Amino acid sequence: MNRKKKLIIIIGAIIGVVAIVLPVSILTLPKAELDYQYAQSLYKKDNVTSPPDVRASLVLTNGVSVFDPLYNEEVVKVDYATTTTFSVTLEEAGNYHLVLELFVRGNGLNDNSYSLSVNDTQIAEQVNVDTTWINEVEPFNVDLNGNDVMPMQVKSGMYEWQYARDFLNRVSRPLAIPFNAGTNTIDISMRAGNIYIAQGAVVSIEPIISYEQYFTKHTGPSIDLEPRYYEAEYPTLKNDNSINYQVSKDVNVSPYATRELKLNTVLLSRADNLQTLTYRIEAPSDGFYALGFNYHNAVSNKTTFFRIMIDGEVPFGELYHYPLYANSEFSAHRLGDSFGSEPYQFYLTSGNHDFSISTDGIVFNPICEGLAQISESISSLYLQLRTLSVQEGDTNREWVPEEDFPGLVALLTSYSQELQSLFDLAQVYNGSSFTNQ
Repeated sequence: MNRKKKLIIIIGAIIGVVAIVLPVSILTLPKAELDYQYAQSLYKKDNVTSPPDVRASLVLTNGVSVFDPLYNEEVVKVDYATTTTFSVTLEEAGNYHLVLELFVRGNGLNDNSYSLSVNDTQIAEQVNVDTTWINEVEPFNVDLNGNDVMPMQVKSGMYEWQYARDFLNRVSRPLAIPFNAGTNTIDISMRAGNIYIAQGAVVSIEPIISYEQYFTKHTGPSIDLEPRYYEAEYPTLKNDNSINYQVSKDVNVSPYATRELKLNTVLLSRADNLQTLTYRIEAPSDGFYALGFNYHNAVSNKTTFFRIMIDGEVPFGELYHYPLYANSEFSAHRLGDSFGSEPYQFYLTSGNHDFSISTDGIVFNPICEGLAQISESISSLYLQLRTLSVQEGDTNREWVPEEDFPGLVALLTSYSQELQSLFDLAQVYNGSSFTNQ
């Protein structure tokens, strides 16, 4: 791997996530003691065997078709509290993804979701349907004092392909759905909202490859050009209109103004519903490029994880759970630096590409679930003890836990040990000991 990277395509400022302004020469590596081996290899657990090279189209068997002028063809109208049924024929049984070309009807401000069943077996109680948003005006308007005015967010108003995913973002890939050989039925029942479905397909689950495999499967030159910068506050699309633009007075952020207030950063803060920002970047010719951010993660001792996609797909496994460590101010970062290796090289063909970054809560999900279970158990135990103490009637009685509540001390001790285990796991997942960060 001796190709040298010459061009860095970098996204503009994003608070707590990504941003850019600094020249390539002062991009820095993470602290030497950080070790993200767990996150780096976590993708290997998500590899699923699937029949290769399959893309089988869905056929409507029970539903309502209407002509949509926007799509200029017949589409399937799916209303709230109704069930629409499709069929699909497959030559081989196995696990597959389901992908639908969707359009959200209405203003998109309300939630849209459906439940999914295959062959009369429920696969997912809830699958969210994203509404994508764009800025109403670019560049932003300014007020009489020269300050940027927050733009209205408007629905993008286009059909988009969306995979069926876990609605709590607990799985890094779209749902792996078992299908039979022959004809299968797919029931889509709207839980909230109204949508159009233009078309759909059952597709193979592609194997996840490592960066080394990705790098060796492509051949081409490294492109020798000056860095190109894309401002974070001007995404091509975002899937959540609660993603806010903010003002930063950090001199490492652009645009910067001493007196005026400039919207120059974006805040990504939720990992439970897969917040995603997408930017349209341009590669002048076929070849290898480096990608990076200028970001600020202000949560002390806390690594935040993200998922990186090119043209809607994660190119290799190490980008499913990519860590951005805590830093004291905005600083430039090349993808690959977090793992202490040479920055990753991305092969791009000439033309435009969609570069996306999504919040990822999967790394810390086992810890969150463990804490939730312990909290629920302790709350239940508290209610039981309170009920018993009230029934005794003597509010001044002094209780002896070991004698009055046999097994209580051992139970609380086990909770304490579980909490210590979760703390130790958090240190591993977070990259190193908290005291080292």
